Amino acid sequence: SIRKCERGPPLLPANLQEDQWMHTEAGVSLPEYLQRFGELAGLPLEVYDRIDGQHLVPYQAAVSQLLWNQLGEAFLELFRRQRTAYRRINGGSSAPTLKVGVEGRFVASKEAVELGPVAYGGRVTGTFLDFREISRETSGSRSR
Repeated sequence: SIRKCERGPPLLPANLQEDQWMHTEAGVSLPEYLQRFGELAGLPLEVYDRIDGQHLVPYQAAVSQLLWNQLGEAFLELFRRQRTAYRRINGGSSAPTLKVGVEGRFVASKEAVELGPVAYGGRVTGTFLDFREISRETSGSRSR
């Protein structure tokens, strides 16, 4: 989970030997950011935006425990360097924080089925797709 990005998105490594950093595009999700950070830093992270088929909120990501045990320490050291560079480049005393091991928060079911009615031509009623409405409208019957 990432927090405290008040002065813009977190930075990406441009040249770690010279401690150079570049800005991340606005609107990038945490899984996209971490994947790119790992690629640029030479750390082969496999970052996921879902757990067991459920989409995580955009500010959370998942990494396998086995892989994190191998690469986590190196990644967090580079992320600490990113925090220092973030404060230097953007000013101020706050910088993005990364919390590891937090419980996953998932996209609400209403948001997850938002495309359902478009794909199926139905209507969302609560958390269910109501297909009876399609049958009535196509058959010409308007009574309930």
